[in-house]
Amino acid sequence: MKNKQKSSGGKVVAGLLAGAAAGVVAGMMLAPDKGTVTRKKVSEQASKLGDQVNKGYASTKDKVSDWTNKMKSSNSGSQAEGKTHKSPYTDSKKWDDQENKNMTGTARNTPGV
Repeated sequence: MKNKQKSSGGKVVAGLLAGAAAGVVAGMMLAPDKGTVTRKKVSEQASKLGDQVNKGYASTKDKVSDWTNKMKSSNSGSQAEGKTHKSPYTDSKKWDDQENKNMTGTARNTPGV
């Protein structure tokens, strides 16, 4: 099975800009207005698109930042409060030698050894 690659934010923005550029070129070719009017419209639309991209980027950046801060704060207390639990099979203070042998059984002879 092939692994699906996730698109990075940079690829998405590049795709949006390429699509916008193609739209601008098509609009200029098919525009019924004079060149100066068309250039003004294109400039206004490009400015609006740039503003939308900047707002989307800022919004996404804020959401990711909030999410990572929440994750950091929720994990910070767990490390201080965590306890280490030893395995009953390896904790020599919990069981005596005979009990350890009973729990783990006897080792089998390895063939060829």
